[in-house]
Order: sequence, then structure tokens, then C-alpha cells
Amino acid sequence: MQFGEIIANILTATLLICVLAIVLFLFGSPLWPEPKARMVIILPAHAMTTGSVRTGTNPRLPQTFDIKLALPRPQLQ
Repeated sequence: MQFGEIIANILTATLLICVLAIVLFLFGSPLWPEPKARMVIILPAHAMTTGSVRTGTNPRLPQTFDIKLALPRPQLQ
């Protein structure tokens, strides 16, 4: 390889890198997303709207529960 070819290859690679950087800078989006905070504000429950009232239409729940009637928890694979 001659000295002129080495200089030409270096200049060609530099020009290619510059063109690629300019194209990505002008038309590209960031390579990684910007960090964004997602905040949820949980308000306290209001006693008047969350309270339940027992009426005659509500079903009566049993005082005890037979564990034999419950289905087993599915196994994770």
C-alpha cells in the first residue's frame, strides 16, 4: 500500500463517519429512551363513600370456610 492510498482511505472513512453522524443527528431519535418518572397519587379513602351498609338483599356469608372445597394453587413452571 502506498502512502497516498492510506491517506485516501483515512479521509474516506472520516468522511463516511461524519456523514453518518450528521444523518443520525438530524433525522434520528435518541438511541436510548429518556428516563421518565411515573407518579401515582393515591388519595385516602372517604369513609362515607366506601362504607357498606347491610341490607336484607345482601347474601349472608358463612362464619367458617371449609378448606377442602378450595382449589389448590396452580404450580409455576
